[in-house]
Amino acid sequence: MNKRPKILAATLDPGFRKRCEQAFPAQWEWAHTTDSILALLALESTAALVVDVQMNTVVTGDLFSEVHKLLPNLPILPVSSSGKPLTWRIGNLAIETCSLEDACIHLGEIQILLHWSRRVTETQKVIEKRFGTAELVGASQEMEAVFERVDSLRDTRATVLLQGESGTGKELLARLLHSVSACRKGPFVAINCGAIPEHLLESELFGYERGAFTGAVRQKPGLFESAKNGTLLLDEIGELP
Repeated sequence: MNKRPKILAATLDPGFRKRCEQAFPAQWEWAHTTDSILALLALESTAALVVDVQMNTVVTGDLFSEVHKLLPNLPILPVSSSGKPLTWRIGNLAIETCSLEDACIHLGEIQILLHWSRRVTETQKVIEKRFGTAELVGASQEMEAVFERVDSLRDTRATVLLQGESGTGKELLARLLHSVSACRKGPFVAINCGAIPEHLLESELFGYERGAFTGAVRQKPGLFESAKNGTLLLDEIGELP
């Protein structure tokens, strides 16, 4: 069974239906009443709703409000050939008429987004089955090489150096390594080394005893102790003062 989202179109005009099918080859579903539109949206996976605005019995703000309430993220494309713009407002959302040509451009963009969304979802399922978590997702050869290295470190207590530019996901990779390591039942503690002032470095990492210095009114465990039997991520370690 094909479970890919369909495009639902509301019209009573056979000519409009033909123009839609010719302009944008896709899996279309057709409706001509408010009740049938809402019923199909509730039952089937739908990529977008295309509405022939000439169909006055259906095109109302109430319909768009009900659709938005049912599926807040569903794109609604009212199509008009008159050239006279119409706008419906639902809260802060403005729904405006467009030409069939513009609607087809939007539908193409929507299909691309849905394609990649499906790819991400499928990849997440594969990674979650493999590692028990899917915080880090990737399907390229480079990412597969990373996952193989993670596999090679399963059930170990190895110290690992993660290198990469800021924002490339080093902490996500560290969490993945922790989740498959022999330390996974312990805590995961992350610290941004570049944010530790030099005069606090020793006390942050190793803690201090009560009375060790002025103002030390109670014992404070360091990060190494807090991460005991777990994993300590020293993020941006090259920025240590």
